[in-house]
This record gives sequence, structure tokens and C-alpha cells, in this order.
Amino acid sequence: MTSYHRQGSGLHDLVIRDATTGDGARVDVTVEGGRLARTTPPSPAAPRPTPPAAHPRDDEHAAADIHPTPPLTLPAPAEPHAHLDKALLAARVPNETEDLPGAIEAIISAFPTMTGEDVTHRALAALRLAITAGYTAVRTHADCRWEIGTSSIHALAALRSRLAGVVDLQIVALAGPITDTEHGRQNRDLLVASLEA
Repeated sequence: MTSYHRQGSGLHDLVIRDATTGDGARVDVTVEGGRLARTTPPSPAAPRPTPPAAHPRDDEHAAADIHPTPPLTLPAPAEPHAHLDKALLAARVPNETEDLPGAIEAIISAFPTMTGEDVTHRALAALRLAITAGYTAVRTHADCRWEIGTSSIHALAALRSRLAGVVDLQIVALAGPITDTEHGRQNRDLLVASLEA
């Protein structure tokens, strides 16, 4: 049985009782200030408390007791390949062919509506979902080609600063073709500006 007990007055102070680690060991996990403080041998089994009300008091006496199945404790997940600049756009710009070329065409058609404010709003909504699911790191790609410029890069860089300490956000600039084509020089300049951001 695994249970989560909140202790102290800190919002993120808790003990995860009788958790199973990835190698099969049974431990109590103490979290203080939102960070893993220590693991100890599991305490003796205690009777299962009555479930708390939907909104327990936010004080030192409030306790959450949750019994997940299976009771497995793993490190926080990391997202290695996201596109936060394009998050939650499917309803606005459907991919008619449901393949990668169709997705690229749909996104390019959305570029005029993808302002910095729009990207911030959608990326923050997607990051909230990831953070709620336990993610602590996200590596995101973002377009910075001539059709859209660096607005998405700047929006995501601002979110990276805003959410520092909550989630590590790494930004990868996607510049499009940088060869000596009609827009290659523009894409190269935008890539340099994006890297500086």
C-alpha cells in the first residue's frame, strides 16, 4: 500500500509511504520544499485513513492519502521532443492528409495567426498539462523561418524564464532551408537571432 502524507506547513512537503522503486525496493520517500529530501525504510503499516474532503484545509493538519496502483516511484519524466509553438493547434488548422507534409503545410498556413501572445497562451496551457503530469523538463522545437520570424522563439524564451525552477525548458530553433535560395539568407539571419534569444 502506498500513501501520501503531507507534513509541516510547506505546500510541497510530503511523505510517500511504502513506495516501490524501479529496482523493486520498498521505501518511504520524503519530499521537502518540492524536492526529494531522503528515502528511508518503510514505516510499519498504518490503518488507511478516511479520504479527505475534495478541498482539504491548506494547513499543517491537512493530509492527502492517495493509494495509486501500482505503487511505483520513478524519476520525473522529461519530454525530449515537443513543438510547443504548435501546441493545441489541431482544431484551428487540421491536417487534411494526416501525414508530415500535411502537418507542415497546415502549420505554415497558421503562421499569420501565431503571434507571440498566441504562442505563449497555447504553450503555457500545454506546459501546465505536462507539469501536472510530473514532467520537469521539456525540449521544444520552434519555427523561426522567414514566414514567421522569431516571435515563437521569443515567446518560449520568456516562458522559460517565467517557469524557471518549475520546469527546465530547452528551445531548439527550426530555421527552414538555409542554403543560397530565395529565403536562405533570411532564414540564416533569423536562426542567428533565435540563438541569441
